[in-house]
Amino acid sequence: MIRTALLPALLLSLTAGCGDDTRGDAETKAEPLTKAEFTTKANKICADGSAELQAAAEKLDKIRTKKEALSLVSGSVVPIIQAQHDDLAKLRPPEGDEAKVEDLLASLQQAIDSVKDNPKSLFTGEPFAEANDLAASYGLEKCAE
Repeated sequence: MIRTALLPALLLSLTAGCGDDTRGDAETKAEPLTKAEFTTKANKICADGSAELQAAAEKLDKIRTKKEALSLVSGSVVPIIQAQHDDLAKLRPPEGDEAKVEDLLASLQQAIDSVKDNPKSLFTGEPFAEANDLAASYGLEKCAE
């Protein structure tokens, strides 16, 4: 029963995430990216993060208690999504799009903080819905799938 309840929630969390920091500090000091460069890099981060989240979701087969489910959220899911957020934040948004990207990142961080404070919220609602909508509207389809 827990497995059935967890899977949709974890799959929803896949859409919020992003993850692999392969850019280093040079990205933060570089010129602003073009929209095409930004979306390509952000979508790669999100695709990599989704793979990590999928691996965490596969652990559901072994989960037998609510305590284990909450531990999976706190110990695996939240850190993966936080890393994804942090990797996205390192990208320089295109000129003129800074506010849109800041809104997306703020919404994502708010959802992460909400789930950190109350891991059960991942199972009882859609804490990442707004961030997913913002990502989709900006063209970050891998972040909003």
